Amino acid sequence: MALGNYSNTDNNHTNGILWIADTAQKKFVPVGEDGEFLEIQVKINEDAKPGSYTFSGTDFARGSSIGSMLDKNEKKITYEYIPGVITIGGEAQPQDIDTSGIKVSIDNASANPGDTITLYARFHNLQNTNTELIAINFFLEYDNSIMNVTSIKACGAFSSSGSFITN
Repeated sequence: MALGNYSNTDNNHTNGILWIADTAQKKFVPVGEDGEFLEIQVKINEDAKPGSYTFSGTDFARGSSIGSMLDKNEKKITYEYIPGVITIGGEAQPQDIDTSGIKVSIDNASANPGDTITLYARFHNLQNTNTELIAINFFLEYDNSIMNVTSIKACGAFSSSGSFITN
């Protein structure tokens, strides 16, 4: 399945993201601790109105809050997406991430019109999984009448191994 930019009439925009391990060299990414794995630069539009706007991860079906990744034995590991909220003209609220099950969250952040902000996608509750990943694939979804992604790059363990593809 090809990655792509998708927009619809209600201003939802989606960027596809795919990370694949270097399986030929057997360089899998060990995952057993929480932390950042994507750095996302977001430009807030100059004419953005004050308010709170969702910035979320979603799967291929667009809108699902459950995603999956594959370990080196091609076993599917499921996780829940926790969306971030960009608050324009106000203070960002702290996120409350529960400790049941694996989560992937996008940061909450404060911004003003015209700002460029950095968000991170983070793993949560990975303790004791001690697995090595072969692939993770998901989409970022946001309102492009308010903001636009200007760059996405791998960070943490994902920055030193495998192939990272985004659009």
